[in-house]
Amino acid sequence: MLLCTAAFTVLMFEAFAKANVLAEKIVYGEIPYDINVIRKLIPSTLGVVPENCLLAATALIFAVWFVSCVDAYRIGRSNGDS
Repeated sequence: MLLCTAAFTVLMFEAFAKANVLAEKIVYGEIPYDINVIRKLIPSTLGVVPENCLLAATALIFAVWFVSCVDAYRIGRSNGDS
């Protein structure tokens, strides 16, 4: 649980950093207030977390989710047999 929380924190920190950069550019008039332009700029905006850390955090969250699904299935089957 703690690892998943840490991974989620890393992902949210990166999203917040990118949102701040794009918001500043909009406020200063460097980019227009257009959703299509903003969507295209999100992947190219530099963040503060390295990409390999983002991939590791995403993989960790997926792995925890998958293990929890398997564990819920296992518990459900054991409760159904009794």
